[in-house]
Amino acid sequence: VELPMVVLTRLSTVQAENPYINQDYFQKLDKPEYNQSYQEKRVANHARQFETLQQCANYLGNEDPTSKYAYDFVIRIREDVAFNSTFDINPLLPILRSRTSKSVVIGSDCRTHGGINDRIAFVSIGAAFKYFTLPFQRYRYSKKPLNKFIFNPETFFYQTYLSNKVNTINSKFVRYVKKYVRDRNGKPVPANNEGFPCWCPGICKKSR
Repeated sequence: VELPMVVLTRLSTVQAENPYINQDYFQKLDKPEYNQSYQEKRVANHARQFETLQQCANYLGNEDPTSKYAYDFVIRIREDVAFNSTFDINPLLPILRSRTSKSVVIGSDCRTHGGINDRIAFVSIGAAFKYFTLPFQRYRYSKKPLNKFIFNPETFFYQTYLSNKVNTINSKFVRYVKKYVRDRNGKPVPANNEGFPCWCPGICKKSR
């Protein structure tokens, strides 16, 4: 199916040079083998991601976009990832448009690291405002300690949405989204550490 789309690029978002560091989040991060400087940079990048998502919510225009806007769902994709073949959205449409699952986020079932993959998300319109705003609001303003199940951004996203009744689905239909970097000639190429498809469930012994 071919769908009419509104694509928002080069949005007027501003990332903080020195973002707020949530100490509770910092202390719960995995990869303790890395030094503190590395972990601080890592947390700062996560904070910028949460803040950018928050700013994207401004383009929804309303806390209840279903009452005003004609689009069916939202697709959010990181600028450093892409599909390596034509993507078929048809298997996702019944879920995204279902009246019985109004608040749902669909991501890849690869590289979930105990939560949900943050590379791409297909978001029902009923979940869009929560999807974009909840991570930053919880990271920056919540006084409630993070639970023991949060130890990386993937689990932070998952636990945040779960506690706010947003249904998350890790789908095999979205697994072929890959991270790209530029080679010496400036050409986009798949990142060397992708390990694909061993990061996908049921593919090989390294599946996660």
